[in-house]
Amino acid sequence: MKHYDFKEPKEDFSVPPEPYPEETRKLRPAMKAYLHGRDLSYTTAVNNMWYPTDEVIERDPVPRIVIPCVNEYGRPFWQARAMVTHDLRYRSARGGRFGSIVVVWPEIRSGLLRSASIDKPIVLVEGPTDALAAAGAGYLAIATMGAFFSKYALSYLKRKTTWNCPVIVVPDIDLPGFGVENVITLSKAGRRVEMREPQGAKDLAKMSKAARARLLGRKMR
Repeated sequence: MKHYDFKEPKEDFSVPPEPYPEETRKLRPAMKAYLHGRDLSYTTAVNNMWYPTDEVIERDPVPRIVIPCVNEYGRPFWQARAMVTHDLRYRSARGGRFGSIVVVWPEIRSGLLRSASIDKPIVLVEGPTDALAAAGAGYLAIATMGAFFSKYALSYLKRKTTWNCPVIVVPDIDLPGFGVENVITLSKAGRRVEMREPQGAKDLAKMSKAARARLLGRKMR
């Protein structure tokens, strides 16, 4: 089993961060259709500041969904997922990742988490669309954006949630080692944590809504 490196890569603060691309409003229907076609919530995505664009600077521009990220330095960083078949599915902002993560909150009403999300575990996944899938099911979700655990994810959990809030780790089916390492790390940090592998699909986002609800809704041991 591969053991993933939990050490953050050294970043160069002298490199300016790449600004967020402009929104292309005419692509909103395409973004909605793209997400709905994958049983993902357009409303939850928009509430978390996801938006469509064709303004990403690249050799072969295509329509993409811009996904905001957060890090401990407050530096702008984003990923942009192609809405069409493309060699580069995700285009990351230039200028360094700096341990960024994607945080996706479930639906919010009147400034409070809807009752369906209260007291639920936090879901830790690899990809942004996996996080969107979990949030659509009513869970606060964090994506590490690759087989790498950002120390900022631990910091975020510590600052934003109570110590007794449990975590469900859902790795991609082809990266079980990623899930195991995260379970070990979170356990050492004092978190109640459990790993659950996707059923009948490569990852959480590719499961049906009903299958996601069953996987995440099981009572933790």
